[in-house]
Amino acid sequence: MIRELHHIALVVTACAVIAGCASREADTPVESSIAFRDSSLVVMPDTCTDSSCSVDDCGGVRINRVLAYGDSAVASRINGVLASTYLAALAGPNPDAVVAPSIGDAVSTFLAQKMAFRKEFPESASGDWTFIARDSIVRSDSIICIYQSAYSFTGGAHGNTVVAMPAFRATTGERITWRDLVRDTSVFIAAAEQAFRRKVNMSATDSFAKAGFWFENERFTLPGVIGITPTGYMLVYNQYEIAPYSYGVIEVPLPFDAATTTQQSSK
Repeated sequence: MIRELHHIALVVTACAVIAGCASREADTPVESSIAFRDSSLVVMPDTCTDSSCSVDDCGGVRINRVLAYGDSAVASRINGVLASTYLAALAGPNPDAVVAPSIGDAVSTFLAQKMAFRKEFPESASGDWTFIARDSIVRSDSIICIYQSAYSFTGGAHGNTVVAMPAFRATTGERITWRDLVRDTSVFIAAAEQAFRRKVNMSATDSFAKAGFWFENERFTLPGVIGITPTGYMLVYNQYEIAPYSYGVIEVPLPFDAATTTQQSSK
């Protein structure tokens, strides 16, 4: 059972830039615009016979995405990156898993693997395989940043959540990262560590290991995901990246001004 819904969600004219010394963006208006629409894909499992059931009740797949449109080249670049997050998540954690060419193919493979699992282990009480994902726009001016969250359950004690925050230049659709905006990496890392310690209620001298974190040699490291919001950066440590599953996804906001003044203020 597949239900697909599309409607226009947001139209954004890209005309603003990041303010302040944390950015290298030119102080001129952006001359292009990009628009977004919501796209909802729901696939219920064959075992679900009640039309009133949801993915949360019976398992299956629900993906609420945002799709860019307007300038075809820009939209294509953005949509390709956004799709890759869920293609990888649907393929599973195995690094040798084959990544499907499209969301539809990936969903079909996910459900086929579920049926094969059920056939091999008919007495399994681990629950129905479930994949739930959503996109939300966190920034949309000269830089577009999308928050992506994917939860998957394929048996076992618990599911797993993966968060991504890809950012793009609105005029070209090219990827942009914090490194493109930060002049002094050492200041950024120092500010990020201070923000992290505040987030998890650690003092400046507390041991990461004693607090349960897996920073090698007690040296703070940046996460694999750093988003760009209207007011600063969002540091995202995914599950198992630096701590046990029970710690969940750790999100640490870092304001632009903190990322540029930490070094001076700490002297």
